[in-house]
Amino acid sequence: MHEADYGPSDQPSSGRDLALATRFSLGVKRLGSQKAAATALGISLSQLKRYLAGQQEPPLSVLRALAQGADIDPAWLFTGLSRSGSDFVGVPRYDARLAAGGGAWNERAQLLDHIPFTPAFIAKKLGRSNSQGLLIIDVHGDSMEPTIGDGDIVMVDTHDRREMDGIFAFVQGDTARLKRLRWSVSNIQIISDNRAVYDPETIDRSVFYHEVQIIGRVRWLGCVV
Repeated sequence: MHEADYGPSDQPSSGRDLALATRFSLGVKRLGSQKAAATALGISLSQLKRYLAGQQEPPLSVLRALAQGADIDPAWLFTGLSRSGSDFVGVPRYDARLAAGGGAWNERAQLLDHIPFTPAFIAKKLGRSNSQGLLIIDVHGDSMEPTIGDGDIVMVDTHDRREMDGIFAFVQGDTARLKRLRWSVSNIQIISDNRAVYDPETIDRSVFYHEVQIIGRVRWLGCVV
C-alpha cells in the first residue's frame, strides 16, 4: 500500500501529448462508471475495456459519441491538440512528483498537457467564471481512499487557500501531498481518509506555514467507478 504522496524525482515522466488510450480514459471518467460509459457510447463493457487498455483503437463514431457525451473538445480527443479559438479552455495537468531542490512547486513539477473543459462545465461544477488558477493533478496511492483512489485525477483551485476544512494539495519538504486539512486555533491536522492504515498528523499552527506550501483546495474529482 502506498500513500498519496509524491516524492522527489530527478527524471519526471515525459509526454506532452497523451496517447489516445489515455485521452479516451480521461473522457470515460467524465461519464461516470465504466458500465454507464459503455451504455452511453453504445458498446459492450468488454469492448470499452479493450479501448481503455489500448488493445484496440476506438472508431471515430465512438470518439464522436464520447466527445459529445463527456463535453470535451473532439479535436483534442482525436489528436491531443485543441482547436484554436474553440469554446474550450485548457486546464494544465501536472506530474506532481517534484524535482529535488527549492523553488515554487510548479517550477519543479512537470507540465504534462492541458485537458479541455467548457466554460459552462467550470461554471456549473465549480461556480467559477473562468479557469484561471485551476490545475489538474494525477493521484497515486491509497491514503485518500475511498474518497479519492489511485489513478484518479483531481482539479485544484490555486486561488482558494482559505483556512477551511477540506481536501488540499500542498508541498511539505520535497513531497507533494493530497490530504484533508482540519484547522483549529492552535494546530492543523493532516488527515488521510484511509484511517485504517494512515494515522492523522498534527502540526502546530506556529510552524505550519514554515513547513507547508499550500497549492490549493481540491474542487473536482475525476474517477472510474
